[in-house]
Amino acid sequence: MWRLFTFAFAFAFLAADELLRIHETFDRYLHKLLGVRPVGITDHLDDLIVCLYGVAIVVVMLRNLPEVLRYVEAVWFCAGAFILAACSVALDFLASAKWYWRGILSDDLQIQLLIDVLDVIEEVCKVYAELCFIGALLVCLRIASTAAARDNN
Repeated sequence: MWRLFTFAFAFAFLAADELLRIHETFDRYLHKLLGVRPVGITDHLDDLIVCLYGVAIVVVMLRNLPEVLRYVEAVWFCAGAFILAACSVALDFLASAKWYWRGILSDDLQIQLLIDVLDVIEEVCKVYAELCFIGALLVCLRIASTAAARDNN
């Protein structure tokens, strides 16, 4: 039962993070707290936080591998979700790295167009990653309800 509460809390936290933009504002507050200006990598601490979310999810899945294997049909949805989420984080980093693009492109208009395109692709990857996670949850629900119905008969 504690696993159910753990997963429920994790999903509630991730939903709150998305709604309240917790990880996006963390680095800004940290810079203010420390009284420093954002530079290069410290301006991307929000991307690191999202990566840590992914690492935490993988650790929890590996620690509960026997339980995860009961829902093997959902693994492909989870794999797709992780790949798309990783792409989303990488694209978010690239879209906010004007300093990088200024070293490659000289025209500010081209740089802004590239960043806008990367932002759109990043959001699409994020939405599809979320859809894959929802698909995995639905597959797990179907498997669990089928097993419960079989146990009741």
